[in-house]
Amino acid sequence: MDNDDATNLYLVQHARALTKDEDSSRPLSKQGVADMHRVIKLLSKRKDVVRVREIRHSGKLRSQQTAELLCEAVETKHGLVEDAYLVPNADPSVWAGMLLGCAEDLMIVGHMPHLAKLAERLFVMGYATKKRPELTFKNGGVICLCRNEMGVWRKRWAVTP
Repeated sequence: MDNDDATNLYLVQHARALTKDEDSSRPLSKQGVADMHRVIKLLSKRKDVVRVREIRHSGKLRSQQTAELLCEAVETKHGLVEDAYLVPNADPSVWAGMLLGCAEDLMIVGHMPHLAKLAERLFVMGYATKKRPELTFKNGGVICLCRNEMGVWRKRWAVTP
């Protein structure tokens, strides 16, 4: 972490999954697993180790498998936690509210459009009159946001497959 007073939030869109026609449970595809191994390698090379309280995931198989793979490169205090408020069409205000009082770093493995809507909601607070950071979510990618002591979120870095 470059700033010890900041709180990091790592937003991860699940890795590529099989289509419903291929497998209705939608596990990760071979390409998705390979992409995650590339991301894990990149995260492992960072000088700042990614440490989080926990890795939260939606409970959908593709999200859970992505989170499990990330455990290879991320140190967690409490491991993996399933969270029903991370499904694709969940209300982003629920997580935005939970993050207000959160002082520990977290990783969220979820889905579109929820992740994009959550990020937009977080940025509204600090960038109402300024150009907001643009985020491009990619399957298997990790975007690190950081919140300063004033409560303003910004994009710190991103890693994509």
